[in-house]
Amino acid sequence: MHHYMDVGNYFIEYISQMIHALTFLGYIFRLIIKPQSGWEDVGESGYTREQWLSSGLLPLLSVLAISCFIHAFYGEFVLNIALQDAITSFVSLFASIFVADEVISIYVKQKIATDSEEDSNIIIDKTKIMSIFNIGFFALIFTVRNIVPIENTLFNLLPFCTIFSLASAWEFIGIDKDKHVVLCIVSWLSAYIPAIAISEIFNLLL
Repeated sequence: MHHYMDVGNYFIEYISQMIHALTFLGYIFRLIIKPQSGWEDVGESGYTREQWLSSGLLPLLSVLAISCFIHAFYGEFVLNIALQDAITSFVSLFASIFVADEVISIYVKQKIATDSEEDSNIIIDKTKIMSIFNIGFFALIFTVRNIVPIENTLFNLLPFCTIFSLASAWEFIGIDKDKHVVLCIVSWLSAYIPAIAISEIFNLLL
């Protein structure tokens, strides 16, 4: 009986995680279509950075990894290449989360003046949430690229377009618009550059 209860609890937790993952995806689409109101919705959701990460971004990164196997069917399927792409895609974006977090913390503490350490920590936490969605944008774009056989240079430029959505997050972060411009760029670069660099390193090593 206890075993069945454990299975039931696990199943309920799994369904809850999937619902939250779909919620995260829904917020991403809102941020693409209406960035200003989308960030207001993110702020009103009450979700923490850890919740967005564990139940939103990580499942999306898993979907990205799986999509690498779908992409492999568009040419001659080679299992080890598909596996390599899946590992590289997941690890590169996963690692960029922590690089971005560290860069954001250092930048806010050194460059954005606040009245107290508590205010500084609030800005850091909200900027980290912004970064989570930024990386979520990347994961969604790369997943679509894997699922749909698109070979177009313009499609590869889409990650650069995410910065326009991030630029509307200044009220969500709680800082002046002029200060947010640089913070936005720092946040975007701190996620994108490590992801590309780590991906290239993995491609050389694997």
